[in-house]
Amino acid sequence: MVSVVVCLNAPHRILGTQSNAATILGFTGEEIGGRSIQILQGPRTDSFLLNSAVKNVALGQSSTLRVCLYDRCGQCIDVIASCSPYFDDSNNLVGCLLELHPSETVNLDVAISDSSGSRVILSAQPPYLVRSVSEDFTLMFGLGSCEMLGRSLYVLNGPNSQCTRWSTLFQMACSGQKSQDRVLVLANPATDPFTERLFFVTCTPVAASGGSQTVSHILVTFDHAHEEFPPNNGIAALAEASRTEPALMDPYASNDPHPLYRPPVSPFQVQRLTTDDAPFCRPPAGPSATTPASAPPHASPTTRLP
Repeated sequence: MVSVVVCLNAPHRILGTQSNAATILGFTGEEIGGRSIQILQGPRTDSFLLNSAVKNVALGQSSTLRVCLYDRCGQCIDVIASCSPYFDDSNNLVGCLLELHPSETVNLDVAISDSSGSRVILSAQPPYLVRSVSEDFTLMFGLGSCEMLGRSLYVLNGPNSQCTRWSTLFQMACSGQKSQDRVLVLANPATDPFTERLFFVTCTPVAASGGSQTVSHILVTFDHAHEEFPPNNGIAALAEASRTEPALMDPYASNDPHPLYRPPVSPFQVQRLTTDDAPFCRPPAGPSATTPASAPPHASPTTRLP
């Protein structure tokens, strides 16, 4: 990672570096110190987007964007730029801290041509609909293109699935960052709506063909992480797994000693929770999704009986 402090006013001169810029861009701190950030820009750089992000820091707005910068040799490098306020020892705002990470975005043509492993390609806009399914995914979950294309990954959610984890993975991918986490999904959603399995899920940002800087799709891959959880025992097994197998990426660990654990709730609470937590989580259509099994024929679809 490269960290530079940039002046908030145009032409946004580099005030200093917090790391060796030569690790990515080929420049030393002496070479870029006092120079405008235009020294890192080139024909493919969205200068307006980058300059706007730096200026917005003066208004207290931090942002993360994907941008093309150029190294000392003139080679274009795809990076993730994070802009945040930088304060001196007296707590005065003196500039913008610009952190540059190599982008892990892949080209759409590459993502489609590589069909190895259990993977799906989603659109990068909510509700994150499936656009492509690999043969290994069909073998793993029993769902092929006919069942998955045009649908969201909600079909994989079981009684104990946490939609907030999916949302975090998707949001990071949309910002250009590759992310991983452990997610509990149905082991065989086509035939068994209860038995769940823990998977390592990796979400990789995918850019459209033609050198576009916009993340248009998300590549989601699945790898086995744990044995199947039998019905009616998923929560207990999940809580135990969270104690023994730390997640690869766990944004909730600081607030929750067992972030994978969620107490059992009623079907009505599950429906409301998953719909609010993530836009791609939609309850299945039909009377069975909103009508209790014991409701009399004259009860309305939203009637909640004691």
